[in-house]
Amino acid sequence: MYNFTHEEFKKIIENEDLRNFIVKEVRPYIDEYEKQKTKLDKRHDKIFKNILSKKSEAVNFINKKFSLNLKPEDIESYDKEFRKKGGRVLEADIIYKVKDKKVFFLIEHQTKNDYHIAFKVLNYQIEVMRTCEAKDIEEKEALVLAAVIHTGKDKWKAKRSIREIQEDIYNRGFKIDFDIEPLGTYMLEDINDYTKEELLESKSLLYKTMYLEKVKDTKEFIDSCKEVFKRITKEEYKIMSEVVRIALSGNMPDKEIEEFIVKLNKKGEKNMLALKETIDAEFKMHKEIGRKEGEEMGLDLGIRLGKEEGKREEKRILVGKLIKKGNSIVEIAELVELDKEEIMRIKKEIEKNKKKKEQK
Repeated sequence: MYNFTHEEFKKIIENEDLRNFIVKEVRPYIDEYEKQKTKLDKRHDKIFKNILSKKSEAVNFINKKFSLNLKPEDIESYDKEFRKKGGRVLEADIIYKVKDKKVFFLIEHQTKNDYHIAFKVLNYQIEVMRTCEAKDIEEKEALVLAAVIHTGKDKWKAKRSIREIQEDIYNRGFKIDFDIEPLGTYMLEDINDYTKEELLESKSLLYKTMYLEKVKDTKEFIDSCKEVFKRITKEEYKIMSEVVRIALSGNMPDKEIEEFIVKLNKKGEKNMLALKETIDAEFKMHKEIGRKEGEEMGLDLGIRLGKEEGKREEKRILVGKLIKKGNSIVEIAELVELDKEEIMRIKKEIEKNKKKKEQK
């Protein structure tokens, strides 16, 4: 990729023709790229939200990052949406709460460096604390611990605490102790700190999913899936199948995705074929149900439309008779409960038909 010098870039900006060309011809491609990238980022977010919605996976991650010994039954999911003034909604990725305690775990997923992430973490922490403010001086405020999972290609460079991105009045840096000042700080889990082999051999589905994030294209993703599915349990099959569906959505037809998932099943060719037949049967069944429901709805809709059309025809005939008798548009509108525009349209149709008869 060619890198422009400052002088070359300045010449481009100052050249009106080049500037107009960029705006007219290049900008649409940039916009489309950004649109597709946003769509892809949302798909990646959905994958990790699905994995972390499983309490056992979430607990494994929390214990690893915060040196705890929690069990899945110790935590519960917590509302991650917060309504701000003006109606704006702030939504975090994942929030868990320790049962019977005001201790929360906020987990954010990032596919690229976000240099404002410490501020965003602080914002989420404050919103969580607001939901369970202390009622009196004896009650303690909530503790909200945060972690960021980074699955982007570039090494994470963003600062990991709010203090590190704030001005320092004494012109000297602050060393943050995470055990003392958790507010406005977060723990980091960066995919780039692991090799593919380490991620693949991990017992956690979260890290196996991070392994899939390391692949470069659809072909490599398919090959990597085969390795992952060799290493998962029967209970993990369902959730990893959903990961594959989300990841391949838009890149392959839905039926091909389902067939691929069947092939990933470890239960043997006989069971694979049986599962495939079940999927095909379900497709056929739902198609037939849809056809019958469509016919019934169509018949019902046809009857209702026929009745409505009959009523309208009756009104059109009545309007025609009233027009021939010389009644005004206003009078007719009151009598037949039609708006003036509809009556004018009927009047024009009558006059048009009358002219056709006279010509014959």
